[in-house]
Amino acid sequence: MTTGPMDAATITRHALRDGFGRVIAVGGDGTINEVVNGFFQNGIAINPEAELALLTYALAATSAERSDRPDVGRIAREDRQRPYTADRRRAADVRLT
Repeated sequence: MTTGPMDAATITRHALRDGFGRVIAVGGDGTINEVVNGFFQNGIAINPEAELALLTYALAATSAERSDRPDVGRIAREDRQRPYTADRRRAADVRLT
């Protein structure tokens, strides 16, 4: 659980240094951004073999589920209820600036 800015990056760095090979990020684009940044220290990958799993959960998605428009709420609920058990690994390039 994060409590402030860049907490997710710090937690991720500690986990990778402690030998964890997979980090699961639960949140929106801000949280995921911080977690991705945590995979690197001074522009170098802490563990190049580590994996990132994403479980998107953002205020916007929660608000959409509660929408008065049935089509918006239904789509948000269906998206959230998709099974996360499938192996959907993808390699990704990260541009460091």
